[in-house]
Amino acid sequence: MKNKKLIIVVVCIVLSLFVVFFCSKFIYGAVHTDGIEDAAIDVSEYAEFLAHTGVPDEDINSLEHSVIKYIAEDLKAKAGSGNLSFLTEGEDFILSSQENGRFNSKIYAFKNGDEIYAYTVFEIKNIKKSFGEDLEVLQDISLAVEEGEVVSILGPSGSGKSTLLRCATFLEQIDSGSIAYGGKVYVENDTAGNAKKPERAKILEAQSNFGLVFQDFNLFPHFSVLKNVMDAPVKNQKRPKQEVEKEARALLAKMGLEGKEDAYPCELSGGQKQRVAIARALALRPKMLYFDEPTSALDPEITAEILRVLKGLAAEKMTMVIVTHEIDFARAVSDRVIFMDGGKVVEEGRPEEVIDNPKNERTKAFLQKLQV
Repeated sequence: MKNKKLIIVVVCIVLSLFVVFFCSKFIYGAVHTDGIEDAAIDVSEYAEFLAHTGVPDEDINSLEHSVIKYIAEDLKAKAGSGNLSFLTEGEDFILSSQENGRFNSKIYAFKNGDEIYAYTVFEIKNIKKSFGEDLEVLQDISLAVEEGEVVSILGPSGSGKSTLLRCATFLEQIDSGSIAYGGKVYVENDTAGNAKKPERAKILEAQSNFGLVFQDFNLFPHFSVLKNVMDAPVKNQKRPKQEVEKEARALLAKMGLEGKEDAYPCELSGGQKQRVAIARALALRPKMLYFDEPTSALDPEITAEILRVLKGLAAEKMTMVIVTHEIDFARAVSDRVIFMDGGKVVEEGRPEEVIDNPKNERTKAFLQKLQV
């Protein structure tokens, strides 16, 4: 019996080495073809095979992780040699879900020209949203945000900017389209073309990917500053209170709020409240942050404080989607700028394209009004 188990282990090791070699060859063949090529390395079938041989699940999960990490780190090495111009950290190539069986780990990469993009944090496709029968607020919006990217959304009042964020964060139910985080789809259409409402557990899982900072702060008035920051990580994420408190104090210090831990929101300025809100969002350890007009309720001096905080987060490569009217800020910090009008994406591109040299007449007119 022991000899039989030993043989199985040896066979598994040999097969794992084969999978590593095969997967690495496969992905390099895919990403070096012309145009855009999706390369998905799926080791789930191999994992299921090992499960049938009696290998414990924890050993299989460890093997899956090792195979994927090997390929990701090999890709990083190639990036360093100049073959690939953009790659994130190796761990970020790992996407895991339990939808199609116990084991379903994949690496995703695609190449476009000389750049390879490795991880999409957030993606919506063909989003539509109406209020009543006549008011179509979002019209077929699609957007993907890569890890470390800062995307600013500009547009006049009523253009659908805030509604887009509310739909992306599940505060509003979309009419049709799909919403995905980390490669996993949380909302999709049914056979009739209407968006299926996700279950509560699925929404909570999706919301663990992001933090949201509102323009009106939304702090709990009866909680101290420290408790506002600690509450969700302790209650919702079930993390140890001592660990959360240490991290919360560090975040408040980073926001320039050391010494304000025991204060209440009513004792803070607008800028201080907004910095507490940002610390609260960061305490959840999100993969990305959404900001909905974070400076709209603040005077110019305090606005400058918040913009400095956001610039610092951008420098740390925090993935952010920011609805803003601060054109200079969007120009300085954004990797990409989107201009919305009438529920549509009218223009999209790098800041120097959309802000400094817009092609669409509606974009030009909007920017000219702001400069008057």
